Amino acid sequence: MTARIISDRLVVEHDPALCAGPGPPEFVLREPLVVEVDCVRYRAPAGTLTDGASTPRAFRNLVPRVGRHIYGAIIHDAAYRGALERYWCTPNLTKWVKDESSRPWADRAFLALMAAAHTGRLTRWMAYRAVRWFGRRAFQGAA
Repeated sequence: MTARIISDRLVVEHDPALCAGPGPPEFVLREPLVVEVDCVRYRAPAGTLTDGASTPRAFRNLVPRVGRHIYGAIIHDAAYRGALERYWCTPNLTKWVKDESSRPWADRAFLALMAAAHTGRLTRWMAYRAVRWFGRRAFQGAA
């Protein structure tokens, strides 16, 4: 799987109202994040919620919530929450449509986007293994 980051900037905002619950702090994507995976464009639209890398506290020194891997984490969060969009292009129509990605695709895209952002190999491997082992309950609200 090949990937590249299309958006030239990332704008997220910490929203204290979203931190009132028992879960990790949430951030709001203020501008769309566009990436390309296997020659198809995907976007996390503005308003997408993310908690960065969902790393247990004990492992945050190895895989912090925010770092080079944040692009992959945001796309991964959008796919897991059913918010990811795919660019649809036909001779008569071009638009962004809701994407129905599978969990394995989302996890592989996360890995490919971390590589595209030059995340270290060990960090990539640990983050990818974590979502494969523990992500099932979080996929599209299954939790």
